Amino acid sequence: MIEAASSIPTNQPYREFLTFIHNLVSTSFKWTPHAKAHSIAEGAEKFALTKIRIVPRILVAAPGSRFVDMQHPNELTPDDCLAYSGESRRENWVLSDGGSSMTISAGRAFSANNGEVLADMAADGSGVAMLPNFHVSEHLRTGRLMHVFKGWAPPDLWLTLYYPPYQALPPRIASFSKFFEEQVAAQMVMLD
Repeated sequence: MIEAASSIPTNQPYREFLTFIHNLVSTSFKWTPHAKAHSIAEGAEKFALTKIRIVPRILVAAPGSRFVDMQHPNELTPDDCLAYSGESRRENWVLSDGGSSMTISAGRAFSANNGEVLADMAADGSGVAMLPNFHVSEHLRTGRLMHVFKGWAPPDLWLTLYYPPYQALPPRIASFSKFFEEQVAAQMVMLD
């Protein structure tokens, strides 16, 4: 099983990659980005993990919206922030400017577990979203979204591969892990 906390793009390279994974693996894997190694799902301590790659996230809003004129993220209200949560619940955004940090409550008005929906809502002026670059790169390129509060950033979000712990990693899992890391590295470069 492979789980992704964010939607996986459905373009041809990803379909081929996921088809390969489906045909290769009969062992259970869990693929999920998370902010810190210790903030993973309960029971995950029974799994070994390999951190694959940081998934960059940024705060975005529609050009011309009132959000792009704000000078500091503390001007945002919980109704302004579109939450991206696997459970479609409110979340807290922890942001740092390199010297100080702050927490913003997000999702009082809206939350979703789909980054594309949130990117479209932000592009339509519904609020500010904190999303991985791969969800917003096309909107940024076309000018539908702008990176806001550029001096502020959330903690690193890691794409992590989980697998059952073994004394010696079975060759099938070792091969899959190596392949997965190589494919993610190649595919994610296109989405940054």
